[in-house]
Amino acid sequence: MANDEYIALKRARKYFKSKPSYKTLLRWCERGALNRRTRVQVVLESVMEGGRRFITMKSIEKFKRESGAVRREMPPLESNGSGG
Repeated sequence: MANDEYIALKRARKYFKSKPSYKTLLRWCERGALNRRTRVQVVLESVMEGGRRFITMKSIEKFKRESGAVRREMPPLESNGSGG
């Protein structure tokens, strides 16, 4: 699927690991979700067409990245050798 193809919001849940409900997706489009690390409200970009809401893969990827849903790989913690 191309990044700019429109996906009906009702069908978009399969692109999220947590499989959010339609109401959750709608809330993310209308009010956003809080990134707990940065304390910034992040909105899932969407468009309305004929009374239906659509999103794109590009908007899903951006939302995941900005909301903190995609966790960056953290380097392993270094041991200080104290044994505890």
